[in-house]
Amino acid sequence: MKKGAPLPKDRDSLMNALEKAFDADDAEGALALSNELIARFPDDAECLCLHASALSLGGELDEALEFCGQALDAHPESLDLIQQAVELLIQTSEDDPDALEEAVDLLERGCSLGEEALSEAEGAEPGENEERLSDLYLLATDVFTLLGETGRALAAADKAKALFPEDPDVRVNHATALFELCRFEEARAELELALRDDPENAWGLFNYGLVHDHLGKRTQADALIDKAHELDPETCPAQVKVSSKAFERTLEKAIAALPAKVRAYLKNVVILVEDLPAAEELLQCDPPLSPNSLGMFRGTPGPMQSVADPWSTFPSAIVLFQRNLERFARDRDELVEQIGVTLLHEVGHFLGLDEEAVAELGLA
Repeated sequence: MKKGAPLPKDRDSLMNALEKAFDADDAEGALALSNELIARFPDDAECLCLHASALSLGGELDEALEFCGQALDAHPESLDLIQQAVELLIQTSEDDPDALEEAVDLLERGCSLGEEALSEAEGAEPGENEERLSDLYLLATDVFTLLGETGRALAAADKAKALFPEDPDVRVNHATALFELCRFEEARAELELALRDDPENAWGLFNYGLVHDHLGKRTQADALIDKAHELDPETCPAQVKVSSKAFERTLEKAIAALPAKVRAYLKNVVILVEDLPAAEELLQCDPPLSPNSLGMFRGTPGPMQSVADPWSTFPSAIVLFQRNLERFARDRDELVEQIGVTLLHEVGHFLGLDEEAVAELGLA
């Protein structure tokens, strides 16, 4: 939207102009239009939701979230606002883990409202209610995956698929939930169906590559992930490929950057580098550990070792998974940084800390 251009007068024209601003990533124009919308239609839940989106586009995530909360106080049954709030909470969850729990509460409310609306409209043609409910289930899959509650993630994905069984995006979402549970063959079959109908689905190709990797097809995995990156560089980052020797040098650089106290702990632990975690090892936990794990601690934590139990003093090891780390990092500098973060996390486990305690110490 050009600076100084007159704003449209009616709601539909404002909406259309706002949609164009969003498509053009014009944060300033979008905010001007959304401000006009909520000034003229202060009780319109859709307009309020769009204003939160405009704030988010401009990087004002905290302000957008606060605005969304105020709008939900006035419109507690608006599925649009619930969805917007959950998306914002996911975006802010890295700095605030409690945001994911708040997202769960909102999703439970939203899904309940959506189910009620479907029940009241039983027999009608699928429409907006089904689409909104499916979107909420897809978000629930993401939130539960981030929380490590993979069983609940799959249950949410199942519900989305029940609503739209042929939708490629829904199939991809369902496959990612299966993948997190190490059900690789099922995930592969689901992704093949999704890509049959939408062969340039970047996120589908990326996850198809991950599945191929865990099925031992490394060359195909790399080709699929590279293609996904070409189609959608933002969502599907390029792989930072390094040789084994280069990775060792990167590891040495990461260790040198760690605090002296952490380096002292590492003297008592073997550091191993492997390509990927083995499914058998992931499945030793219930629910399974994520196949995308960047590292793992093997052995008995230091405080639990005992001379009375010879097995407990068997050399402990921190394992780094090179291919997962290469995909997580967006460049060499970030690879060094992420190796350091992963080592810190696993040192926490060596010290006998659980996931919650590791997170509280800033080692997550």
